[in-house]
This record gives sequence, C-alpha cells and structure tokens, in this order.
Amino acid sequence: MKKRILTVGEARIDLCMPISELPRSPKAPVIAKSCSFVPSGSGAIAATAVARLGGDSVLCTRIGRDRNGTDLRKIYEYEKIDTRFVAADAALPTSFSVIYASESSARQIDLAPDATSALSPDDVEGAFICRPDAMLISTELPHATVVAAVELARKRDVPVYLDGGASVGSFPFDELPPIELFAPDEDETKLLTDISPDTPEKCLKAAIALSRIVRARFYAIKLGNRGCYIYDGKYYHCLPAYDVKAKDCTAAGDAFVAALTLEHLNSGDIARAGKVANAVGALTVNRKGALISVPHRKDVADFIAERAIRL
Repeated sequence: MKKRILTVGEARIDLCMPISELPRSPKAPVIAKSCSFVPSGSGAIAATAVARLGGDSVLCTRIGRDRNGTDLRKIYEYEKIDTRFVAADAALPTSFSVIYASESSARQIDLAPDATSALSPDDVEGAFICRPDAMLISTELPHATVVAAVELARKRDVPVYLDGGASVGSFPFDELPPIELFAPDEDETKLLTDISPDTPEKCLKAAIALSRIVRARFYAIKLGNRGCYIYDGKYYHCLPAYDVKAKDCTAAGDAFVAALTLEHLNSGDIARAGKVANAVGALTVNRKGALISVPHRKDVADFIAERAIRL
C-alpha cells in the first residue's frame, strides 16, 4: 500500500526572466532575454515529488481565487495530487514571484501579502482527515501555523519531517514537540549553529549542535553538490552526491526532502533513504525548471541501476 504524505507548504507561480546582468543603477531598465511562467513553491514541489516517486500525495496550502490559482490546481490534479485541502482564498492572491537571474546573481521580488501567508492551523487540522502516514512541512510558513501543525501531528502519532527555510534563524524551535527529522541546508545550518558544515568533522559538530536546538530523531544536512550528512544522535552517514551537470538547482532541496521522507517511510532505513534522495536531487538539478524538473520513480530506478548504486 502506498504511503500517504501530507505536505503542508507554499504553492506559487514564478515569472522567470534570464538576464545578462542586473543594472547597477536602480533607475536603469532590466533587459530580459525571455520570460516564462513557472509553477513553483516548496510545498507544491515536494508534493509533486511524492506523487511522481510513487507515494500517495496530499497537499495542504492556500491559493488565490484567481487565474493563477486555477492553473495551479489543474497542474496538481494532473500530477495525481490530492487537492481537497488546497483552499481558494477570496481575499488574497496566489503567491507570485518575479525572478531576474543571471549567471552571477539573481533578484527575486515577492508579492505580499499572499494566500500562503493566510494558511492557518484550522486549514492543517482539517487536512488530517486524510489520515497521513507522515507530515512534511517547512519553516517557511507562518511560524504559529507550523508549531500548531506539528502539535496536531504529535497528538495523532503522525511523524513530522521538517524542512528548513529562509526564516530558520527566527523560528521558535523550543515550542516544537519532538519530530522525526529536521533537514536544513548548509546556510541554514551555519545560521543556527555558527558552524559551517564544510568537512565531515564540522558536519558532525554542526549536527550535534542542531540536536541541542531541535528535538528530532534524525538530522539531515543538505550539502548541495556534496550530498548529505545524516545523524541520529549516535551514528552518522556521510553520503556523497552523484556527479551530474547542474542546470538548475531551484527544486533540488524540496525534491530531496520529499524523497527522503517517502523512502524512509517505505524502507525504515535512513541511509538508504539518503542515497535515494541524493539520486533524486541529482536528477532534479540536471533539468531546468522548478516543479517540472522533479523526476519520476522510473527515472530514479534507472539512474540507480545505471550507476550501480548499492542501497
């Protein structure tokens, strides 16, 4: 039977415009080479990854009652994501970002307030009627909603897999009950611990420091093109990345955590889950785009077989 994962997170549309360079003067126009509308958002990407990798995916988020929201819902339904708990907000628009990106820099302009900012504990509580095997959530959401969601999961004995986010530095981790796994990236780890996890020794020190901040069974530090480091309070796994040509890293972290969550639920083996998640991350960065870059289960199986990866 498929494992059901309730993903609570952001759904967003990005207007992406590649440019040669950002102008130095604030009054100078930004000249784009092209433009494209890209479905994005950490929650939507993770929910898509769960569905494409063979899980039973349920998404809890808020979109606007607008054209962007209508288009996103159709995309999620096409991906076989359960959208019963994707609420349409009549007052706020769908999350939207304008992204200017060159080879050396990027600038992102976000629309605020947006529908995701109104995602409430009541929204999440209603979604638990799907009876999930796990909840995947990010610190990027309103902090009060995340704390309430984790507490709701605890009362229902639902394991929580918590992704990091830009706001980890201000997140009230002391208000959280124990969770199953916490997955910050390198920058978030350094922000929380003041330790840069750039060597195995520093990864261990950082993981130990994280264990004093967040009560979790596992800590998975996302190391980008160096793979991941997983620690359980006693043992660690330093799992290298697989060599691929990176084209776009936008969705890699979200797809990685979704794959880690699903594989850990399926196998119960955190090291195996880390290897599968690294494979998913490698395939994701090898494709351009956000949500559309997430691989399917067969892609991952073929990648593992071709590289003779021992799980």
